[in-house]
Amino acid sequence: MAAKGSFDELEAEMLHGQKLQGVSTAREVYEVLTYHGWQELFPLLSTVHEICIGQLPPTSIVEYSEHTPNLSFVGGSTPCY
Repeated sequence: MAAKGSFDELEAEMLHGQKLQGVSTAREVYEVLTYHGWQELFPLLSTVHEICIGQLPPTSIVEYSEHTPNLSFVGGSTPCY
């Protein structure tokens, strides 16, 4: 398989149609994050999903921490990482 193949191609070619569980889990988690508007709060999970669907290259997994959210809580503005 070519290095730039999709996960669907990988599943078909190497797993004979079986599904990679992490890909479907990433999709389901991202749907919950999107529903609640929490994508920015969970940059790693959002990045994993975007890699799985081909929106980001796999190398972006090591760059996600650059987008760590600055969370402010009632009564304080201390960033939470």
